[in-house]
Amino acid sequence: VQKSLDMIEDGVRKHLAGSDFERLHKCILAIIQCEGKIHKSKLLRKRGVSSAAPRDFDAAIKWLQDARLISIDMKTSAHGGRPGVVYSAIQTVEVIAAE
Repeated sequence: VQKSLDMIEDGVRKHLAGSDFERLHKCILAIIQCEGKIHKSKLLRKRGVSSAAPRDFDAAIKWLQDARLISIDMKTSAHGGRPGVVYSAIQTVEVIAAE
């Protein structure tokens, strides 16, 4: 019974949102955790993120970084070129679910 309750609680924490902003930052966090590391350009094409206004996306990223759930790095390819932004999850899904 406790395992079932824990699964329901985890599902609510991950998927239930009180606002569009909360839904956006939960979606972004889930994508980053699933990918491990993801370039900004790829993240912006993902379902649930692609329709977000740039200011909302930036605010959600700032919130996740301030909450120390993600880190942001600048990366360049081995061949040079323009640097790109890469997002990485700081905590695992299990750690977040335990909080």
